[in-house]
Amino acid sequence: RMGGPRPDVPTMGPGAEDDAFAEGVSFYGVIKSYNERRGFGFVACEETARRFGRDVYLSKEEAIELARHPEVGSSTPATLLADDAVPPIREGDFMKFEVQRSTEGFPQAANARRMRRLRGCVTRAATPGVDGLIVVRGDASTKASGGSEAGLARFVGKEVLVRQADCGQLRLAVDDEVAFCCSVGDAQAHTQLEAQLVELLSTRRRGGQLLGCFVLELPRVASGEDAATSSVLRLDGHALADRVVLSGVPRDLEGPELMRLFTKLGASEAIVSHPVAPFHSSVPEEENAGFASVSFAGPVEVARMLVRAAHTINEQGATQLARLLPCRSDASSAAATLPALPSPAVRCEAPGSLLVRWAQAGLATGYSLDLRPADGGEDGPWTYLDATSGLRAASGAATDAP
Repeated sequence: RMGGPRPDVPTMGPGAEDDAFAEGVSFYGVIKSYNERRGFGFVACEETARRFGRDVYLSKEEAIELARHPEVGSSTPATLLADDAVPPIREGDFMKFEVQRSTEGFPQAANARRMRRLRGCVTRAATPGVDGLIVVRGDASTKASGGSEAGLARFVGKEVLVRQADCGQLRLAVDDEVAFCCSVGDAQAHTQLEAQLVELLSTRRRGGQLLGCFVLELPRVASGEDAATSSVLRLDGHALADRVVLSGVPRDLEGPELMRLFTKLGASEAIVSHPVAPFHSSVPEEENAGFASVSFAGPVEVARMLVRAAHTINEQGATQLARLLPCRSDASSAAATLPALPSPAVRCEAPGSLLVRWAQAGLATGYSLDLRPADGGEDGPWTYLDATSGLRAASGAATDAP
């Protein structure tokens, strides 16, 4: 989890923000941005984002101290490193930190330490009710197997528990390669290791294969005279290996507004498709809603979005918080289907031919076409049609309705 306390520890309520400033309260997060020239940055953390509604500031002075201390979980003695041995701070570094108020009253990192990252292979996928297992292969900073130090070598080949809560909305699969944190340096041989801050390094899943389902809470800002007001839109999402597909998109939401969030998450393009038919106030809202497809470079980039529960949108000095929540209970199955495209337009172009036109073909990763005759008010069986040859399947190869 990109946060501090475990799921069974209360995190909100009266005084929760003041408690976060208390000395000794630790959080876990990732360096979201870092300005090498000016020496400061910002830390993304699920728990602090919930409490403060913004990222945590990493000052230049704290960044210098962060770089000079060895990683938590390594066997390096806990003494300051020499200047010539100080590794540079990079975006994507994971860290443990406390929070103090800045002079402006905003959350600022204190006592920050980088976390040792291990690398492993998933041997059992985690689900909401069953813990998964990861076998340690080595250090995440190197692709070499095994460990060159005693503190790491003792744990190579051992099994580490991984909970779904520590993966966000990412669904791991067997043979996925992941990076994660756990207390290697302080762990005893008889203690069951637990993975935290899980990150996908590689997967065999490609194209239209599912990485996770979620509900996106997207903040919106009104325009014109109502620019000071805001609302939150809830969209159902399916994450594939190269894109995120959103359903329930209202007609006044277009690609540029979605990219306010997704550009910061590494997406390259958002395509929005609305129903071809005009808006009708008398029909259910979901029938007036459209769909969106947000393209990513690959599964690692999509997974990076899924493992974090909160994402900030910073524009014109204002900070808004977008959240990724578990998918709705009626779509929580691992076999949940992707949202369909809006109803196509169908018409006969000539005797014996049928033209089917979709509003936006860019949303699809592939097509499966089935036809059935409708004669005298009685529907016939579904029959698969080869989209390449245009030929119907042989008799007896009928499929169930999709």
